[in-house]
Amino acid sequence: MITKFLHTAFTVNDLDAAIAQYASLGFKLQKQFEKPEPHAMVAHVANAEGITFEIWQFIDSQHPQVEFIKRHIAFESDNLEVDLTKYKELGFEEVIPITQGVSMRYAFVRDQSGNCIEIGQR
Repeated sequence: MITKFLHTAFTVNDLDAAIAQYASLGFKLQKQFEKPEPHAMVAHVANAEGITFEIWQFIDSQHPQVEFIKRHIAFESDNLEVDLTKYKELGFEEVIPITQGVSMRYAFVRDQSGNCIEIGQR
């Protein structure tokens, strides 16, 4: 079952500049890492109220997964396999299969309007 909203994500041209810009608006860097595939630099920022978002600077902007990751929302699941099956039964397209990430396993689906959703399980 989906248990909570995790974050929204978007792409920037310069990750360090974006982190600094959002810091001036009260967002603090929670974590920053390099993702090998698709090759990208990623940061999670949050404000005092817990509003969190993910910022991506793609090094390999031609990788096919960029299309799905560059703008998405993310939910946490207590059973990734069950929720992924449920989404697919409802007509969502699985666009990134279950993958082990930095802090959780995740998969991406796309709805009928082209919106991408990350489903993750810690």
